[in-house]
This record gives sequence, structure tokens and C-alpha cells, in this order.
Amino acid sequence: MERRRTTPHIRNSPTALSNKNRQKKNRKGSVTFTVIGNSNSTVWRLYFYFFALFDYEIIESQKTGTRKTRKDAVLVNELLVTSDRDFFEQLDPGEQKRFFEESYKLFSERYGKQNIAYATVHNDEQTPHMHLGVVPMRDGKLQGKNVFNRQELLWLQDKFPEHMKKQGFELKRGERGSDRKHIETAKFKKQTLEKEIDFLEKNLAVKKDEWTAYSDKVKSDFFL
Repeated sequence: MERRRTTPHIRNSPTALSNKNRQKKNRKGSVTFTVIGNSNSTVWRLYFYFFALFDYEIIESQKTGTRKTRKDAVLVNELLVTSDRDFFEQLDPGEQKRFFEESYKLFSERYGKQNIAYATVHNDEQTPHMHLGVVPMRDGKLQGKNVFNRQELLWLQDKFPEHMKKQGFELKRGERGSDRKHIETAKFKKQTLEKEIDFLEKNLAVKKDEWTAYSDKVKSDFFL
């Protein structure tokens, strides 16, 4: 199998979805995978667009002080876990699933399973990928800047490929100081946003037609 470069990309989010919408839990309370196979699915739309009230469940359950969490605080650091298309084309569905399960296992052990807010795998686009949200709690405090500092990013760049190679996936560490992964991530996010904008515009047009039909019916019934 050809070796591929894979490094998780991290982005910060000052908001988080309601627990009811963003994750599923098993009986023990740990996060389970949500696998999305259709971009128009309810879960996908909820994930990106229907932002609920801040959910402090994970934070409040571990917080040791009485100080309130700032409204502009980073509540979730999101890791985007993926590789290139050729890598996934060489994996059967079972191995693709195991790739994301092993990734989830590594990050759960690293940051604490109790701090994993969601783990969502998307299989409906050109390249499978997983969005994994980590609440950056440490020592009873929300510490986004300390948890995901430069040293941690370097750890991810080194240890993620190393861990996955031990699990049988031929990944190769990205070049230090390379901007390639940032460019590829930017293109990927741009394509994703364009796809979602197109979906919303089409959905808006449908809703307008429905509203027009409903208004015409109301007027017709009213003047009978």
C-alpha cells in the first residue's frame, strides 16, 4: 500500500451544538460515531446550521472554580481527520471504518473520552473524513490555548501517523513547516461550503414555492 501523508487539522469554535443534536451516547455515556451518507440529512444540516444554546454539560461537569465561562471562549476544538482519495480507495468499507475508529481511540485516550463532544464521519463526499470535537478541559478549567498549543500540534503531526502505522495503515508524516496541508484543507472547506450554500439556496427556493402555494390557498379559501 502506498504511504500517504495525513495530519489532523484543527479549527476552533466559540459555539457548540446542543448535546441532543451533536452527539449520540451509549448507555455508559460515551460518544458513539454518527456516520453520514447524505449531505441533505437532518444530522448534517443540524451540525452546520441550526446552532442551539451553548451547551456547558462537559465543562460544568469538570469545572472546579465558580468563575463563569466567557461568552467568547473556545468551547470546542474540532479536528478534521482525513487523507487523500487514493488512500481511501485502497481500503474496503470495513477498513475505512476501522481507520476512523482507531483515530477516535487515539484522541479519546489523549484528551479524555469525557471531553469528546462529537465524532461524525462523512462518507458522502469525494474523500471520507471525520469531524471530531474536543472540549479543551484541563485541571478543571477550559484551556483551549494550552491544550492545543504549538507543542501539541507537533505531537499530532508526529504521533498520529505513527499510531496509525502501528494499526496497519501506511501513513507518512507531513513535512515540517509545509503549507501543503493548509492549502488542501482550505480547498476542502471551500468545496464543502459551496456545496452547502447550493443546498440552502435550493432549499430556500422550495420553501418560497411552498409558501406561495400556501398563501394562494389561504386567499382562495378566505374569499370563497
